[in-house]
Amino acid sequence: MSKKRPEKKVKSTKKSVKKVKNEILVLGCNQRPVKSTKDYNATNVDIHDYGMPDQITVHDLESVPWPFEDDTFDQVVAYDILEHIRTVTDDRRYPCIEMMNEIWRVLKLGGECEVMVPSTEGRGAAQDPTHVSFWNENSFSYYAIIPKDPTDPESPPVSHPWRKIYPHMIKAAFEVYAETQMADQNIAYVAAKLIKVLPPDDAESD
Repeated sequence: MSKKRPEKKVKSTKKSVKKVKNEILVLGCNQRPVKSTKDYNATNVDIHDYGMPDQITVHDLESVPWPFEDDTFDQVVAYDILEHIRTVTDDRRYPCIEMMNEIWRVLKLGGECEVMVPSTEGRGAAQDPTHVSFWNENSFSYYAIIPKDPTDPESPPVSHPWRKIYPHMIKAAFEVYAETQMADQNIAYVAAKLIKVLPPDDAESD
């Protein structure tokens, strides 16, 4: 059974990155690497180069740190890749958390990560035998920075309560915008935009 993304709201990777100049990082590009143009430089990463070594950087995204400097990219594109990263390993590493930390690390301050991942609100998350982690809108709250008082635009930023649960593991700090979109065959996706912000010094506070 094939998966079909929502057609009206979700744009393809190539259409999305055309709006962004400078440096972009495409995670899990598969056999569709994004080509650089005069407006932006695209770095494509996958575990295989699919016969295109000049276009794809070969790297296992579960191996951290990634081979990129801090604050390198204006945008990270993560379409249909998070669900292929393990939640936990036999030696008690948490590659999903490490991946979110790495996305945050390599983004410039104010840079954006565009995410498209099957949601547990539909069948797509569990039906694919290659999926090894499971996501929904709430999953991104563990990395979220929110206003202390949502009704006050001048309210100082604080960690979402769930981000404070694992202060020894979670470094990523994002302004999070996420919504669930339904596709055909009862498949749901989370479409999320994550904006890199500086973490407040409150991870271990009440």
